[in-house]
Amino acid sequence: MLHVVADDKIPFLKGVLEPFAEVRYLPGSKIARADLVNADALLTRTRTKCNAELLDGTSVKFIASATIGYDHIDTDYCRSRGIFWTNAPGCNSSSVAQYITSLLLCLSVRTKQPLAGATLGVVGVGNVGSKVARNARLLGMNVLLNDPPRARAEGPEQFVSIEAIRKEADFITFHVPLIRNGPDATFHYADEAFFNSLARKPFVINSSRGEVADNAALRHALENGQLAGAALDVWENEPDIDLDLMAKLDFATPHIAGYSSDGKANGTAMSLLALAKFFSLKLDASALLSPPAPPGPLIGLDAKAGEPREELLWRAVAAAYDIREDDRRLRAAPAEFEKQRGAYPLRREFPAYTVSAAPPSLENIFRGLGFSIRKEGRILPEKETFRAKARRVILYYYNKAMREKGSPEYIARGWALGFFVGLAFPVGCQLVVAIPLAFVVKGSKMGAVLGTFNSNNFTLIFIYPFQCWLGNLILGGNLTIAEITKVLEGVIRDQDFHALFSLGLETLFSFLLGGLILGLVSIPPCYYLVKFMVIRYRARKEKIRKAKEALRQKAQPEQSHETAGNH
Repeated sequence: MLHVVADDKIPFLKGVLEPFAEVRYLPGSKIARADLVNADALLTRTRTKCNAELLDGTSVKFIASATIGYDHIDTDYCRSRGIFWTNAPGCNSSSVAQYITSLLLCLSVRTKQPLAGATLGVVGVGNVGSKVARNARLLGMNVLLNDPPRARAEGPEQFVSIEAIRKEADFITFHVPLIRNGPDATFHYADEAFFNSLARKPFVINSSRGEVADNAALRHALENGQLAGAALDVWENEPDIDLDLMAKLDFATPHIAGYSSDGKANGTAMSLLALAKFFSLKLDASALLSPPAPPGPLIGLDAKAGEPREELLWRAVAAAYDIREDDRRLRAAPAEFEKQRGAYPLRREFPAYTVSAAPPSLENIFRGLGFSIRKEGRILPEKETFRAKARRVILYYYNKAMREKGSPEYIARGWALGFFVGLAFPVGCQLVVAIPLAFVVKGSKMGAVLGTFNSNNFTLIFIYPFQCWLGNLILGGNLTIAEITKVLEGVIRDQDFHALFSLGLETLFSFLLGGLILGLVSIPPCYYLVKFMVIRYRARKEKIRKAKEALRQKAQPEQSHETAGNH
């Protein structure tokens, strides 16, 4: 059997590979040579240094990093030992672009300085830098692009020198890999000489690699008034960051710019697909748990007369991702740098949100950033209709059921069991029965719990009288539905199964027998329906994924100055 060691912080991974491999999950920074002696594959993020010290004497044949960056992998060593390695280029590029967009708009509102007409210098124009530049243009900024490898390969027409950026930019943002030597070296690219050569006082942003900016030189530049301000998401010596520098920054975050749930899911999926291809596994990548919907996907804008465009844009962007929250968390507890990364909250990218009541002049900007637009007037989450709320709740649980890890049979067994318990047992004791039975039948625990919701405030007024009438009929009784409804009135109202014992033995036995029969009858249709729905859902997701992958490969540009540069 295939043996895999995986970083336990890789999201949406647990349960996907288990049908094909023996998987051992460990903290990325704690993975040691002894853990890999019998391993065939290593799935990692940036905290595992994949070099001779770790890999000598092991049986590792494949390494996948579920990140854009791969400077933690000694690629020359891997090549010399025949170890295949891969990363996930572009997986979280939209997440980093979202981070930069939130930062720029927040700063604009805070300083009351419009972005339109300001100049942004983008250093490194690959997957991430290209999207940052696109968003900046949508905000009305002038954009200067610097990427020497791309300029050499494609011609210099659309690129400028770093000297031009140092001379003209109001903002400078870095999206480059960490390269220590050679003509395109980026180690301490922003050093004392760089800051001393600035013609203006730009605002500097680094969300690529910590060592790209010399942190001591950046601190001195801020102290000397050479910069309008600065923001860091990546640091030298992580997680032991420079607290004096942090105090001088406008924004300080714990290496999470690329940490959207969408970006994480993309990185994990790309790593799994590469592993499946390498080891010839028939892996259903659609079994990955897709990111859940955000709690407030509908963003209502109530534009006030004369409200600046940046404030309107910021309100929508902040509803999706507010950079200030990450900044506050790090400043409050910098010693928890790694903990904040490991327990990062749900964050969805702009396409997961819809903006309503957007001014017509901003609609194209919102669409360009990825938002959907709803035009039929002001629609705020708190104004959500009962019908819309019910639909949202149903869709939420439907998606939760369809995306659960495990085989279709496993999921279907749990739901069929839940339906049976919901009908056969009175409210109040259902979960006590459903959860242990789910372990016995080896079915989905979530399905077993949610399936019991077939008996609820809306259905009990029909189910209880009918099952009692059915049981009474089988026992040879002659109670009518009307009589039973009257007798069960208190039980339905209070949903208290103890009240059943006060109804007499005939009614009690009729109730229990009828429920048992209804429950047994519900098992086959529920099982096969849920199984069919899961299979169809996964097949559709896989079809969509393959189509997107084909388009991505077709449109994939050559690796650029930035390809390995972010998270």
